[in-house]
Amino acid sequence: MVELSQGRTEYHVLISFPGIGEATAVRIIGELGDIGRFKSHKQLNTYVGIDVMRYQLGNTYYKDKINKRGNNKLRKILFYMIQTID
Repeated sequence: MVELSQGRTEYHVLISFPGIGEATAVRIIGELGDIGRFKSHKQLNTYVGIDVMRYQLGNTYYKDKINKRGNNKLRKILFYMIQTID
């Protein structure tokens, strides 16, 4: 998988981030597919399921939390990636 992904621009961009190694970059590419199909970062956030849900009832504001409706495998990959960054 790494050998197949080395020709892609996304692969080189992803491994340049701290906390993302070769295996993680390949898994992200595999779960996302063509990143060009998302027109904005908001669409990508929604696909992953990390967009913020806000609840408001009158003057009462509730705690913000993520949507969790998107790709749960990709969300787990990102969660474990964030755990390794120190």
